[in-house]
Amino acid sequence: MSKAAKRFILYHLAFLEANREEYPRILDEFDQITRSWTMAQEIAGLFESENEREEALLDFVRHLHNMLAVQGL
Repeated sequence: MSKAAKRFILYHLAFLEANREEYPRILDEFDQITRSWTMAQEIAGLFESENEREEALLDFVRHLHNMLAVQGL
């Protein structure tokens, strides 16, 4: 499960990176993106280190900040 969960998280981070200004595409995947973000927060041991996990969480924030601001959230 942990390898699949990590792939799920990394897939959505890559999706956000590739579609950083494509807000409609991000909104279409938003439920899955928030699910992966939650997994990164809650499942201990998915990443090699705590620093790697924190960096992934910050990447979610960085990628979603502008889109959420534009949406008024």
